[in-house]
Amino acid sequence: MKVRKYLPVMLFVVIPLIFLSFVFADVIDNREEVNTDFDDIAVYYGDHDFGNKVYMCQRFIRKPDTYSESIKDSTNSYFLFLPYDTDTVGDYRLILPGNMRLMIDGTVYADDAVLPIGLATVPIKLIGHSGKTQSEGNLTVYYGNSLPSIFLITSRDDGKLIFTERYAELDAVLITTDIEGNQDMATSCKTGGRGGSSWEICPKRPLKINLPENMKLLGMTEARKYALLANYMDQTNMKNAIAFTAAGRFGMRFSPECRHVNLYVNGEYEGLYLLATRVNARGGCLGFDDDLDVANDIANNNMIGIPDSEIMYEGTRDEIKYSLLKNNPPDITGSYLLEFECEGKPQDENYEISWFTTPNQIITIDSPHYASKEETGYIAKYVREAEEAVYSDDGVNKSTGLSYRDYLDIDSWSRMCLLNNFLALQDYSGGSLFMYKNAGDDKLYCGPVWDYDKSLTDDFYSGKKFDYTDRTTLTGWYDELYRFDDVFENIRDEYVRELSPVIDDMLEDYVPSTIESISAAMEMDNARWSHEDGCEAARAKEAYEWLTNRKKLFDSVWIDGEPNEYADNVNHR
Repeated sequence: MKVRKYLPVMLFVVIPLIFLSFVFADVIDNREEVNTDFDDIAVYYGDHDFGNKVYMCQRFIRKPDTYSESIKDSTNSYFLFLPYDTDTVGDYRLILPGNMRLMIDGTVYADDAVLPIGLATVPIKLIGHSGKTQSEGNLTVYYGNSLPSIFLITSRDDGKLIFTERYAELDAVLITTDIEGNQDMATSCKTGGRGGSSWEICPKRPLKINLPENMKLLGMTEARKYALLANYMDQTNMKNAIAFTAAGRFGMRFSPECRHVNLYVNGEYEGLYLLATRVNARGGCLGFDDDLDVANDIANNNMIGIPDSEIMYEGTRDEIKYSLLKNNPPDITGSYLLEFECEGKPQDENYEISWFTTPNQIITIDSPHYASKEETGYIAKYVREAEEAVYSDDGVNKSTGLSYRDYLDIDSWSRMCLLNNFLALQDYSGGSLFMYKNAGDDKLYCGPVWDYDKSLTDDFYSGKKFDYTDRTTLTGWYDELYRFDDVFENIRDEYVRELSPVIDDMLEDYVPSTIESISAAMEMDNARWSHEDGCEAARAKEAYEWLTNRKKLFDSVWIDGEPNEYADNVNHR
């Protein structure tokens, strides 16, 4: 009787609750459909997912009529770009948001399930806990074996800035793993954009890495400042690696060290990059015995922030821009790191570092970072005197009576002229061409090497292909130095004695082994960035063939002495 008595009340309460449960379930399902998609799905390998997490992502396609911007593919094609295969690191396990499930090629997988191996391109569905399909698409899985990997982890907000704010200094965690997937290093760091044209006109952009102290990454010499070169303008992915390695084996001081890596930022694959020690005197590949940055800090009680600056003789070939420092160290003769820059660029972009002009060049002072009026004046005067000697008919500065040999270390300048001629470096308009002067030393030394995107096989900017017989377009000091017989003889002797054997060894070991090790990563990079110029692996082999033929040409002229219609191109005379 009591049940009958309360039955209407129970029905009044229960039926609306049942109805509301369906309503809320529908709301939850709709929320899942709106907020969750395939790019929220990740996999991980090993015992945990920190630093080993990789998200599904879409390929980038270049916006029409632009090089510098790209957008994600609007189709439902998704990719997993995995750094290692399962034979190397074991199983990959799924990380699914909420209570979602993933159907792969007809089989349903739950969170933490093992990702099936051997996938080509298969259909996928994202299924909510109610059984409703949230998204559908296709999945392609790539494995990038034989290379180390770098995982950069930032905050969510900083992750949005890392490839959009060129001068950002973002806090991050850096994790490097070796070719077996084992952790090589885990440390805090600062990261952000870097580069000139490679940042401005390329959708795949380079980054900088600033470590808290000197550290060894992936077996390289200890350094604090590294670059992650995107190599977007070099679809062989070999040019900078060849140049840096050749320079190091050739005995060119302070040459950068490098390693090819697969780069992941917050779990998203960014492509095949070249990790290299930066041309920097404050923790990069240069190690000066006398550091003017340190001396300036001591003389000015540890400077904080950016000092004020002034420009003198603006708009003339005697222009100098310097920092207003209260004090100078006792010795301002060095060390200086100088860079030939593109005409007008420091002024147009308002560089915070110091610079000066000469009758033929504009030169920035990369170290010390903030050069005083006296320091800038000292090194500007010295470089201008040297340039007058280099550009004179007889190689002598008429005012001082000193020759280019008194101002320049001929061995280092000869080696740079030779390497750049041999590799057909065409980018002599300015930027990434360095020289340095040590304290108490009257010589200007050439180097280190940097930026060989526009060399060997082609020029990304113009689309021009370079034949191995082509003449290198030398300009500036380099072109002038080739005029002098003693410099030319030194260049030829250096080739016969040292560079030719170095290139032989590299063609025997380094180049083919590197092409093999990066081949899988090149396929992943090609898929991620939708390159339109064919198979990247074939482009890498093209660089090998070009280098082989270039060496045969130089050998025939400078070693064998055979008549050759391209001898003038080799001699550059």
